[in-house]
Amino acid sequence: MCVDELFPTASAESIGTTYVPKRLLLIGMCPVHTLLQAFPPECRVDHMLWESHPHSPLPEIDFQEYEGVIVGLTLRHILFAAASPSEKHWPSDVLWTRLAGTGQMQEYFDSCAGKLRERLAPLREWAARRPLLILPFIEPRENYLGLLFPRYSLDNPAWFVQRLNQVLEETIAEWGNAWLIDVNEVLNAVGRLRIQDDYVNHLSHATYMFDPNVEHERDRQRIQPSTPPSELYGSVAGVREATGLIVKRIFDALKIIRGEETIKLIIIDLDDTLWRGIAADEERDIWGDPEGWPLAFAEALLVFKARGGLLAIVSKNDENDTLERLRSIHAGRLDAEDFVSIRINFEPKSRNVGEILADVNILPSNALFIDDNPREADEVRLVFPDLRVLSKEHFDWRRRILLSPETQVARLSAESGRRTENVQALIERERAKAALSREEWLASLELVQRHAVIRSVKDAHFPRAFELLNKTNQFNTTGRRWTHEELQSHFKTGGILVCAFLRDRMVDNGLIGVVLLQNERIIQAVLSCRVFGLGAETAMLHAAMKLALNTQDHAIAHIEDSGKNFTCHRYFLQAGFEEQSEGTFIGREQVPYPAHIHAEWAADFPASDKHSRVGWKFPPIFRLRKSKKF
Repeated sequence: MCVDELFPTASAESIGTTYVPKRLLLIGMCPVHTLLQAFPPECRVDHMLWESHPHSPLPEIDFQEYEGVIVGLTLRHILFAAASPSEKHWPSDVLWTRLAGTGQMQEYFDSCAGKLRERLAPLREWAARRPLLILPFIEPRENYLGLLFPRYSLDNPAWFVQRLNQVLEETIAEWGNAWLIDVNEVLNAVGRLRIQDDYVNHLSHATYMFDPNVEHERDRQRIQPSTPPSELYGSVAGVREATGLIVKRIFDALKIIRGEETIKLIIIDLDDTLWRGIAADEERDIWGDPEGWPLAFAEALLVFKARGGLLAIVSKNDENDTLERLRSIHAGRLDAEDFVSIRINFEPKSRNVGEILADVNILPSNALFIDDNPREADEVRLVFPDLRVLSKEHFDWRRRILLSPETQVARLSAESGRRTENVQALIERERAKAALSREEWLASLELVQRHAVIRSVKDAHFPRAFELLNKTNQFNTTGRRWTHEELQSHFKTGGILVCAFLRDRMVDNGLIGVVLLQNERIIQAVLSCRVFGLGAETAMLHAAMKLALNTQDHAIAHIEDSGKNFTCHRYFLQAGFEEQSEGTFIGREQVPYPAHIHAEWAADFPASDKHSRVGWKFPPIFRLRKSKKF
C-alpha cells in the first residue's frame, strides 16, 4: 500500500510523481524476505540470502545492474556472535533474560556492538558502488521485564535493540553513500499490534507476524488447536500495509538521493494560508491565534528552511500592516527574515511569482506555490505550468512539506543553514548593481575566491561538491549526474575536483563551483546560480587551467545541451577556447583571472602568476557584514 492510498483526498494535490527504480538488489533473511511481496511488478528485485552463518562472506555482485542495494541484518546473528560476560554460557538468543538485573548487560551490549561493526565493515565497499540502504533491526514494542521497569536501561530489551540501531546508523554515517531506512518509524505509524511477531516469537526473531507454527505437524495434533496468529491479531492486512509503506520509503529515499523533481523554493500566500482568515478585515483577537494548523504549517516551513530550502511570500495586501500582522501572529516563531523574497502588493500574483523566481534564479519546476484561493492558484499555474501548487487541503500541507521526497535532501551541508542569507545577499547585490556602473559594483563587493582540490570522497568538502554536481541545472556544462561509484573511479584514475569558494563583504557563499578535471580533460563545470554574473566561473576556469597546463600543453572541454543549461553554452568560447567540433573545445592559453576578484590558492596549485597568493587575507579595510533582511 502506498502513502497516497492512505490519504486519498490529498492525493489529487501531489507535488511529485512516484519514483519506481527499474532494478534493485535485496539482501537479507526473514525480515527482508517479507518485503518482496510489496514491490510493484515494474520494479525487478533480486533477492540474495546472507548471514546463514555469522562469518559468511558477502556475495559477489555486478553493481552495474542495480540502482540501489537494500540490506537487512539479522538480530539473531549479532546476539549469537557476541561474547557472554557470564561464566555460564547460555544460548545467546535468551541470554538477556539471564543477565537482566545482574549489572553485566553493558558488557554484553558492548560485545554485540563490536560484532555489529564487524558485520557492517565489508559493506563499506558497496557504498562506494551504489546507494546503500540498510534496514535496522525491528525493535521490541515494549519492555518485556514489565511496564514499571526503567525505559532507558539496557536491561530493557527494547532500549537494548534501539541502542544497537544507533550503533548501526553511526557506523554507516561515515561512509558517505549509505543511509538507514528506519522501518521502526513505519511500524510505529501503522501500529505494531498487527504486524510484529514478538507476541508470538522470541526477541531475536525480530520480524513480521506470520503463521509458521500452524504448519508444524505436532501443532496440528494439539488437543485444542490455537487460533493462527494471523487471525488472532489480524496481521495479514497489517503486514501488507507496513511492507508497502516500507517499500515506498525505499523508493522515496532513492528519489531524494538522485535529486529527482527537487523543490528548492516554497512561495506562500498569507491570509488563510499562514494564518486563519483575512487579517486585514477582522479584529486582532480573531486572527491572532496561530494554535493548530497555522503553527504546524509554520514549523514545517522552518524545517524545509533548515534543509537548505528557500521561502518567499506573495500576498495581496498592504505591505507594512501585513508584516506587522506576521510579527504579531507568529511572535517571532516565523518572521520576515526567514523569507528570501517578499512581494506584498496588489499586482497579479503570477507577476510577483515571476519576479521572485528571477530574484533567486530558480526554475519554476523547482518551486512550490501554496495559496488557499483556487482562483489565485489557477492564475499562477496558467503562467507557470511547471510550478507545483497546493491549494485545497490545508490540513495536508504540513505532511507534504515534511515528508515528500521532493522537499527533502540526502545530507545537510555547511551551506544549508546559510542559504537564505546567501540568496538575500545575492538579491541585495543585484539591487546595488542598478545604482553603479558594472566596474564600480564589482569592486564594491570586495570578492575573494578560494580554490582547492578534492581527491577523495573522504574529503570534508566532497558532500557539498557532490550535491552541487547533481543539483545544478543552469550553469552545468553537460548536465550529467554522478554516482559515488563513478566519482570514486574518477579519483582512482587520477581525476580531481577543482572547487571554488566565494565570499564578499556581505556574506560567505561557501562552495559555489566545481570543475571535474582529469589531466587535460575538463569533463564538466558547474556553478551555483546565486553567484552568476560575478566572474566566479572565469576565476574557477583559470584555476582548472593552472593545473591542466602545468602538465599538458592544452585542455579539452565539452558542452552538451541539457535543455536547461543555455547560460553556459558559450562558456569556453568566451574564455578563449577554440571549437574543434560541435560541443568540443580546446584551450592552449591560460584564461585571464578577473581583476576584481582577489584569489586564495591551496597548496595544490602551482604559484605561477600574480594571483597566486597562498593564505591571502582580507586587508583591514575589508569587513564581512551581514546582509540586510527583508
